[in-house]
Amino acid sequence: MIQTRSSLRTLFPVSLYAGLLVAVLALLQPQAVRGVEGWSAVAIAQPLRFWTGFDLTAHRVGAERREAGQRDVARRVESLLHRLDRTAPARPGTVVDQRHLPTVRAVVERRGGVRGWPSRLVLDVRRDALADAAHLVTRGTALVGFLDPDPVPERDERGRPDRWAGHAQVRLLHDHGAEGLPRRVPARLRVEDSDAPALAFLVEPASALDRLPLRCALFDDPYRAARLRRTDLEVETSGLADDPLGVVPQGLGLGSLEIYGYSDGGLAVPIGVYVRPHHRSASLSHVVLWTTLSVPDEVRRLRAGAWSARRVALRLTRLPVPTDVRFRWMAALRDDGFESLPVGAAVVDGERLIGVLESTGPGFGMVAPFGQPGRIWSLVLERGTGDGAGIVEVQARGEVRQAGQVMLRRIGDEELPAPGAEVFTAGAGPDEPPFLWVGRLVAVDGERFVVEHVEAAAVPHELDALIGGGSAR
Repeated sequence: MIQTRSSLRTLFPVSLYAGLLVAVLALLQPQAVRGVEGWSAVAIAQPLRFWTGFDLTAHRVGAERREAGQRDVARRVESLLHRLDRTAPARPGTVVDQRHLPTVRAVVERRGGVRGWPSRLVLDVRRDALADAAHLVTRGTALVGFLDPDPVPERDERGRPDRWAGHAQVRLLHDHGAEGLPRRVPARLRVEDSDAPALAFLVEPASALDRLPLRCALFDDPYRAARLRRTDLEVETSGLADDPLGVVPQGLGLGSLEIYGYSDGGLAVPIGVYVRPHHRSASLSHVVLWTTLSVPDEVRRLRAGAWSARRVALRLTRLPVPTDVRFRWMAALRDDGFESLPVGAAVVDGERLIGVLESTGPGFGMVAPFGQPGRIWSLVLERGTGDGAGIVEVQARGEVRQAGQVMLRRIGDEELPAPGAEVFTAGAGPDEPPFLWVGRLVAVDGERFVVEHVEAAAVPHELDALIGGGSAR
C-alpha cells in the first residue's frame, strides 16, 4: 500500500521529535541554554517588575516614622552585642593564663558535618589577627572546639574563590579533620552518688550514621562502661597532662551522656555510648576565643560592623494569594538593573529581618517572609536583664504565619525563655548575618513558640537585600 504525504507526517511528527531532540540536548549541555533561560526569566518578570513601581497597595512608611523605628531596632541590636561582649566566660584552667582575655566573635558561616550538625565555623575575624590566640574555643564552661591554625583557604572545594578567605575557622569537637584525622579529647565521667573513681575514656567524632555527633571510646574500665544505665550524667575533660595533641584543661564541659542499646529480659544492654554537646552547632551564633594582651582592642569587641555587607535597594510587592499562611513578595531592584542577587540573602528594614530571598533571577527575586512554613531558622533569644538573663540559641521550623505572628517548632531540647524575650537571627550563611532583630517572643507551649513579627500588610514598600563580602579586618 502506498502511503500519502499526510499519512507519513502522522506517523513521523517532525515537530514532536525535534522538540524532544532539543530537550535532550538541553539536558546534556545545560550551559548552552542557560543564557536563553536567563533572558527568558527577565522577559517573563518584566511585567511584575514594572508593577512593583506602581503598586498602589504597597505600604509606604513616612520617613520620620521609619527612621524612628530603625533607631529603635538598632538600639535592640546594640544591646544584644553589648551583652555578648560583656559575657564573662569561665577561664579554662592553667593552659589559658592571665595574659589571655576572652574574645567574643560572631559565627558568619557554618560548614561541613552531617545530619544537621555542622562541624566547622567561620568567624568574623581574620586569622592573622589571632596569631597569639590559644587553641581552645569555649562557650561559658563548655569546650566547643579548637581554633584551626590555618585560615580559610583562597578557594573552596570546587575551586571557586572563597569570600571568607583568610578568616579564622573553628573545628568543632565532632570534625573529622582536614586529613581525616579527628581530634580525640580525654574525658571522664564522675557519678556524684558513687565512691568509685571517675570513669576515663576518649571522646571522638561519631560516624555519619550515628544520631549524635560525639561518641565515647577506649574506656579505662570496660566492665563499668557496660553497666552504665543513667543518661543524665555530664561528660567533662579530664585534663590529661600527656596529651600529644595539646593539653586540654580539666573540668570543661563536653555534653551530656546518652546510651543506645536494647533490652533483654529487663536488662538494658548498651551498644553505643554517645555525648550530646551542650551547644547545637547549627545554631551557634558566637564563640569565645582567648587572645593575649598584644592583640588590638578592636579585635576583642564584637560589633555589627565586623560583618561587612553591601546593601542593594529593592521594591517589594505582595503576590496575590488567597491566604496569609503561605505567601511571597516579588522584589525588584530599585534602580531597574539586572544584577543577579544570591539565594538566601537577608531582606531587611534597617537591622530588622523581614525575610530571605528564596529564588532569584536577573534584577528580581521572590522573598519568603520570616517564619515561612517548612523553612528552618536559626535564632538567638535574649531573655531579660535580671537574674534570669541569658542567651538561648535554637533552631526552629516554621509552622504557621498569620496576622503578624509566627508559630515555630523547636528543633532540639533547649529550654526556651519566658515570653517577652527578644528574638534575633543566629546567621544562616554569608548573606544572612547574625544578630538581626526579628521580633519579640509572645508565647511558649512545649516545643512550640510564637514570635511577634511585622504584618505582611505593614511591610514597607522599599527595603534592602544584604550581600556579604567578608570582614574588613
